[in-house]
Amino acid sequence: MGNDRQPVSPIRFDFLCWSGIGMAQKPSNSTRMPGIGIFKPRGWFEVTNTVIARFTEFEYDWGSKNAETDGSPLILLGGIYEQIVSSNDGAPTHTKYIHIGSNAWFKMFNNGIHADKTYFTPHYPISVTGGDYDLFYLSGMFQPNATVSVDNAECYISGGRFGELAGARQEQINGNVYWQINYADITDFYGGGINAAKPITGNITVDIKNSDVVTYCGGPKFGDMSTGKEVVTTAMGCTFGTYFGAGYGGTSFNRIRKRNYTNSQNYNFNGWAINDTHPGYGYTRQYESTTNTTTVNAISTNYEYELFAYAGFGNDNNVGRFYVNYASLSLATTRNVTSTLTGCTISDNFYGGGKWARWMATSLQRLPTAPSPAACLAPATRL
Repeated sequence: MGNDRQPVSPIRFDFLCWSGIGMAQKPSNSTRMPGIGIFKPRGWFEVTNTVIARFTEFEYDWGSKNAETDGSPLILLGGIYEQIVSSNDGAPTHTKYIHIGSNAWFKMFNNGIHADKTYFTPHYPISVTGGDYDLFYLSGMFQPNATVSVDNAECYISGGRFGELAGARQEQINGNVYWQINYADITDFYGGGINAAKPITGNITVDIKNSDVVTYCGGPKFGDMSTGKEVVTTAMGCTFGTYFGAGYGGTSFNRIRKRNYTNSQNYNFNGWAINDTHPGYGYTRQYESTTNTTTVNAISTNYEYELFAYAGFGNDNNVGRFYVNYASLSLATTRNVTSTLTGCTISDNFYGGGKWARWMATSLQRLPTAPSPAACLAPATRL
């Protein structure tokens, strides 16, 4: 498959088994890369649930995708995906529909641009039919400075296990967010965004049925909602641990990439956390107004590494990346909040408002069918 980005004609993979790195790659003095490279689909691209394959990075769109295949879907129903982005080669404007799930496993699903680029990624409709996701976001994780345009995000979920499920990650959604969820197993749900520096600007609407959610938050985890925008949750037959109708609030993290290398087998990861030799590229543990890439006005509080084995541009090279998380306080302000729960069980507490969030309008909680006796009904807190 090679170690570069390979254009792939419209194709459907079915009944295949591609060995992972540990079984097939040659880490010592190798001259070939028998693992799966980074595909660039020319049109329709489908992996069925009978395929076992491992992708270190998957880029589903690119600037030179064939014009005659505009609108072709991305269908990923099998395989292991360490990282997925929209494009690292031109604006991702060709794919119009994304369908994932079944036997697919994602360490993190996000719909956004590669960290090397700042192109706008349209928020195509996303359909989920099963699958396993440690993290799942409707916008991108890797480039908080990506171009922003007005559009809405929508996601339709029927089954699947989710660790954290949220509207926006680092990239902003400049519009409304709509969720339709059925038969999902969710640990933490946030209808809005995660990055206070890039809040969702529109309404948040959630229709959820027959699902188990440990912590439910109808509004943003972090980031203030705009004046006149509302959060609406309609739930039926669900089991919630703790329910918050509005925002969450607290310490928000803006994730900034400081280093990205592709030309070596080994990297000095420990040295990257030190700021002495490369000012602006390390981890200062202090308040910073700007970094080498962006304005932050926050405190650097922790860092993360990424290593992709044998994914560099040269033979046997690895990809190494270094991120710093900048912390700031977010009140996750919401306006009007409506929660309509029918036939739901709440095992811990119900809050019409938020956790540490600010509520600035009349909140309406409707419980047509009473929750379980263990439920505790508390008013939202006005700050």
